Amino acid sequence: MTARTRSTWVIITSTLSWYTFAGWVYIAENAVVHPRTLGLRLTHLAPWPHEDTFGVVCFAVSFACALISRLLKASYHPTTPLPGDGR
Repeated sequence: MTARTRSTWVIITSTLSWYTFAGWVYIAENAVVHPRTLGLRLTHLAPWPHEDTFGVVCFAVSFACALISRLLKASYHPTTPLPGDGR
């Protein structure tokens, strides 16, 4: 895998990880504030997903993307750092 491809995948997985984690936090806060809505549809435009399903999927995608991002960063030993490494 080239450095450019690797850095692109790191950026994509990091972004997906943060956005899906934000989706999970939103659903978790909804579960605390008004848990009766967890069984409702997420949007009126489609019959699927429900809020609870969306939360589970967001958590799983967030975890997987964070893991992939960290593995890609850990296996990369270039002379120039990846974007967002802070080196």
